[in-house]
Amino acid sequence: MVYLIKYRIQFFVSILIVTFGFSIFELRGASGVTGLTSMTYDSLQYIKIIEGGVSEPPFSTRILLIYICRILPFTPEVSLLVVNCVSVFLVLLGIFGVLKFLRFSNEISILAVTAACSSFVFVYNFNNPYLTDLPAMASLVFFLVALQRQKFYLAVITSCISLLFRESIAVLIPMFFLFFNFRQSVYASILAAFVYIVPKIFIAGDVSAISLERQIDFLYFLKFFTSYGVLWLGAALGYSLLRNKLIASIKFEMSLLLLGFSGAVLSSFHAADVTRMYFLMFPSVVIGVAYFFNFAVNGGQKYFVYIFDLLGVFLSLLLIPNHFFSSEDFNSFDAYIGSNSVWIFVLFVFQIIILCKIILPINNYFD
Repeated sequence: MVYLIKYRIQFFVSILIVTFGFSIFELRGASGVTGLTSMTYDSLQYIKIIEGGVSEPPFSTRILLIYICRILPFTPEVSLLVVNCVSVFLVLLGIFGVLKFLRFSNEISILAVTAACSSFVFVYNFNNPYLTDLPAMASLVFFLVALQRQKFYLAVITSCISLLFRESIAVLIPMFFLFFNFRQSVYASILAAFVYIVPKIFIAGDVSAISLERQIDFLYFLKFFTSYGVLWLGAALGYSLLRNKLIASIKFEMSLLLLGFSGAVLSSFHAADVTRMYFLMFPSVVIGVAYFFNFAVNGGQKYFVYIFDLLGVFLSLLLIPNHFFSSEDFNSFDAYIGSNSVWIFVLFVFQIIILCKIILPINNYFD
């Protein structure tokens, strides 16, 4: 309760984003007529396992989502939707907590989060909320919150929870050694390895090695850019502003960036969906964009933010189908080109309101 009171505006913004997101974007379903509206192979495997069927790893070894959905009194599809809906809210609330600890103002935090929410890898979760990505990211973000505040047991618990949802957080386990003593870090690493390995041995029979099968070609780089679009540029500019700071003062930001990027790249080499693998970079991108916005706004260069947003409007129209562009008059390509415009417009207007609050001497409702 104290947390919600302290972060009341962040709580409100998170609720707004979740509400608008699931209202605007068209959910995939079994009756979808195009590749953009029908269930993906991954989603169908999770539904199959929840119903009591059998599937191959890694789907069968991501046990926490499966057991939670079996407990809920809904159909598998609705259970997955409920878990992911709660998870996206927790991701946003946790990210606000991370930014708060880094001493960004509420306005800058909201600008950065809403900008990141326009990215393909984020809005994809509104269109396909039947995966493990969101619950794994929610627990990962609170793992980061625990690291910042040096809460060892919370960090251990959240990292293990995230591992049971999805393996992505494994690349961030070395961050224990930057925030806790050696003995605690070794204990946490051994426990994480145990949580990672045991389900695979008992369910799949072995621990599969990562095979790097993908070729690095133009299509790969196109999908890489698509994941965050112009936000890659904003984040890069933001991190470049840290070049003159002492390493010890930015160890959180830089270790998260380097480890997260390494994990996303390795995952993309063997995953069917390259773009989705860069969701692991979401916290790093938000932080980088926050540094960029903070420099632009507090340095008197507010027009940079407007230019950046306008670029985002034109470069981020990656168009996941929504209720405004899903009629039979639109084919799959038309839906891909036109649907995300409503979402981008809503976020852009919201950011203008926040910028006006910064520029004009109005009340401190956001403080």
